[in-house]
Amino acid sequence: MEQQTHQLLTGQTAQVVADLRQLAQAAQRTPTQQTTLTKVADYFEHNLPYMQYDAYLAQGWPIASGVIAGACRRLVKDRCELSGMRWTPDGVENLLGLRAVAENGDWAAYHQFRKQQRHLRLYGRPVCPPSVGWKHRL
Repeated sequence: MEQQTHQLLTGQTAQVVADLRQLAQAAQRTPTQQTTLTKVADYFEHNLPYMQYDAYLAQGWPIASGVIAGACRRLVKDRCELSGMRWTPDGVENLLGLRAVAENGDWAAYHQFRKQQRHLRLYGRPVCPPSVGWKHRL
């Protein structure tokens, strides 16, 4: 297991799949062992595009499910499952987008971007920087 874990973490998941399939075909395997090894190999193979752990780790991203579950609880459950809450899919998606902005510390930047986009939509041109006098804005 140590070797397979190392292979998974270093981007060699396809090799792990091949090894599991080879182990499943060994003569000394029981039918239960063969089934289990094949199921695990199938699972890894199906999820291969999402198991780029070497790239994720290089980016500093968490790969442990406990970290992900904790983030989901903090971001989603703590807000969306309060007593009496009812959400439409569009409403909860909008709320979660705003929660992600707030949790990442990007609230001020988000509002600046939102104001710029609103100005562009209403007036057809970007906001002039504050250093430009009002006479030059016309």
